[in-house]
Amino acid sequence: MKSRRGRKKRYPTHGYGCLNPACPYYGITDETLHALVRHTSRGKDRDIPYVRCQCCQTVFTNRKGTPLYSLKAKPEQVELVLWFLVEGVDMAVLVRYMGRMEATIARWLERMG
Repeated sequence: MKSRRGRKKRYPTHGYGCLNPACPYYGITDETLHALVRHTSRGKDRDIPYVRCQCCQTVFTNRKGTPLYSLKAKPEQVELVLWFLVEGVDMAVLVRYMGRMEATIARWLERMG
């Protein structure tokens, strides 16, 4: 059972669970039961939050297991490009407008399904 002592959580971790299969809290997504706390932020603009399991000390990002994992581009930019593609904007226009290579945009499209 988790201790109720100490500082209260300020970063919501509901919906996330420890990713270490050897941890007793593995896969538990209930915020009142699991031992996840905010660890740090990374990325160019420090906009990628990382959490740490207090039980096994595993550190991971909330993006792990999603198409956004290890992407260097901002999610908003990827979303905008994909939305334009769905709307029928030509790939060459997006390459010029966004300043990204065609291969990069194609890789984003493949990742997002």
